[in-house]
Amino acid sequence: MSPASLPREIRIENARSHNLKGVSCRIPLRRLTVVTGVSGSGKSTLAFETLYAEGQRRYVGSLSTYARQFLERLPRPEVDRISNLPPAVAIEQRNRVTGARSTVGTATEILDHLRLLFARIGRTHCGDCASWVTRTDAAQVVESLQDAFGGRRISLAAPLAAMPGESETELRARLAREGYRRLLDAKGAPVDLDEIAEGRLLASPWLVLVDRLRLGEHPDESDRTRLAEATREAFGRGAGEAVAVEADGGERRTFREGFRCDACGRAAPEPSPALF
Repeated sequence: MSPASLPREIRIENARSHNLKGVSCRIPLRRLTVVTGVSGSGKSTLAFETLYAEGQRRYVGSLSTYARQFLERLPRPEVDRISNLPPAVAIEQRNRVTGARSTVGTATEILDHLRLLFARIGRTHCGDCASWVTRTDAAQVVESLQDAFGGRRISLAAPLAAMPGESETELRARLAREGYRRLLDAKGAPVDLDEIAEGRLLASPWLVLVDRLRLGEHPDESDRTRLAEATREAFGRGAGEAVAVEADGGERRTFREGFRCDACGRAAPEPSPALF
């Protein structure tokens, strides 16, 4: 429908409710209209008990029988005809919301519905690099790895990080005690922990090797379970970061657990109604 063909005004013919005595008028659409007059002249009757009552009655009548039982049904106003009347929202004269920051959205409770809508359909951008922020868990990593490396052998690892104040000797002892005997160098090649020279463990970006496995083109449940367990272990050791490296230093992919930026890893709050 073109703008020229849209109705331009609401027409009320012979409104007779309460103090209205056969009032007929035209109210322009898409304009701000103020109804004024002395006390008892029928201003509220025209606005609330005629216009709003008829608009609400028509809207409720368009819903299902089940939905109508939960909505207030106003009586039909005494009027011969009202044409071009859109759905209406009414805010009563007495202000039930005493907050200084109250708006039409809070007074009509539309804000509550908008919060739910934004929390469900909203998409989050990273504040650092403007990339999409998505939620990642072990199940999603399994699917991504299967799609990317199906039929190939990979190493699943986690970034090596020393605890605050931990020396290289203490780090080596802790890795050995926890059962991690092999690391991956910067090229993705496996190296035995005992073969790493003194002074190099904290000086180079190593990865702790969690598992090495071949991803079948048609993996069964046991293969997926093993990969998911290795992914969760890598997330736990790497402070939420896991790295998959194709055998012999091939393609590499980094995954970050939780609601984080895919590009830079910045964490973000997940959309929830309370944020809006």
